[in-house]
Amino acid sequence: MLERALTQPQQCSVDPLDTAFNWGIPIWTTDRLQGYLDKVYATLSNINTLKNLNRIKSEKDLKVKELKKPYIKFESCKR
Repeated sequence: MLERALTQPQQCSVDPLDTAFNWGIPIWTTDRLQGYLDKVYATLSNINTLKNLNRIKSEKDLKVKELKKPYIKFESCKR
């Protein structure tokens, strides 16, 4: 069966690149795709870095001290 398939001409030979072009789907080279993925990765790493910096900064801004007894605790009702 394989031999017969090899000897017979392909009747429905369709080039996927031509089909994509006809449908308006952009075809990217591997270099362009790699550049795009690098840009996305850099953006994500910058966002994660900013989140970590904001977290560290907010931890440094807090001045936490232990209270000595006796003390009165006040809480805001606007939380």
